[in-house]
Amino acid sequence: MTDAQGYPVWTPFRRFGVILVVAIVCFTLGLSQGYYMVPAGAQNILKKLTADKDRLSVEKIALEKQTFELREQLDKVNNRLEAITPSPNMYKIKPNESRTVPIGRLTVGLVGTPGNQSVELNINDKKYRAQAGDIKDITMACRVEVVSFNVIEANVVVNANCTETNR
Repeated sequence: MTDAQGYPVWTPFRRFGVILVVAIVCFTLGLSQGYYMVPAGAQNILKKLTADKDRLSVEKIALEKQTFELREQLDKVNNRLEAITPSPNMYKIKPNESRTVPIGRLTVGLVGTPGNQSVELNINDKKYRAQAGDIKDITMACRVEVVSFNVIEANVVVNANCTETNR
């Protein structure tokens, strides 16, 4: 088809076809030109960086595993330490010695040496005879428990708790 002067008529289908062919040719030329623009050294660097990334990924996984194992060991050690470390309210008292519980201003002392069956405690200037496991409620806010006593080492371990009271 031609117009009155002899020029071909551009239909929308022909225009789309020409634009599509030009776009494909430009894309292909751009890709091939891009491959020529990357120097050979850059491709070697890319290969090396890829290998380094893979190696570091393996190392990261190994370090995460090691960290997990070390954390488990730390938890076990902390649990053992807590088992052998007395709580903050535990007091080891020797004969004729006393300790003061800070919150309740409670004074606990061991009178003489422990006997075979019991010990004599002085709690706030009052004497109490107690065996291991006995609990003495001194006031509404204070409690003293005889955890253990040792005749040979001549000491007693007590758990003295006092809670703060609102005044």
